[in-house]
Amino acid sequence: MIHTSSGIRRILALAYFLIWAWQEHKMAAKLLDEEPTQQVIFLIDEVESHLHPSWQRSVVPSLLKVMEELATGPDVQVVTATHSPLIMASAEPLFDARKDVWFDLDFRDQQVELTQREFIRQGEAFDIPGFNK
Repeated sequence: MIHTSSGIRRILALAYFLIWAWQEHKMAAKLLDEEPTQQVIFLIDEVESHLHPSWQRSVVPSLLKVMEELATGPDVQVVTATHSPLIMASAEPLFDARKDVWFDLDFRDQQVELTQREFIRQGEAFDIPGFNK
């Protein structure tokens, strides 16, 4: 990994940590003579860091897909802070208003404001005239 880009290292680290954490959880559950939980929470800050725009479009769906492969019927929650509209666009096909929510954190007048925002579908992020030409 010495000669790989920061983006590749980031993806490999996320994948490794996800698989390692799940295996550790399964081993701990076995030691405690319990069933592994199917509830998984991802807390990822700046998930788009060092990623090419096309990877930003696929990182969240890919993490969810990996989790589906590791566990049967997982209940997965993703909590991420991002500045990337591509990360938000990647969530559009997965967003379910009955259980998903979008919050904005803003710093105003020396205080942090938490505001729930309505999730409005914007459509395909690469559907910009002339962008793909």
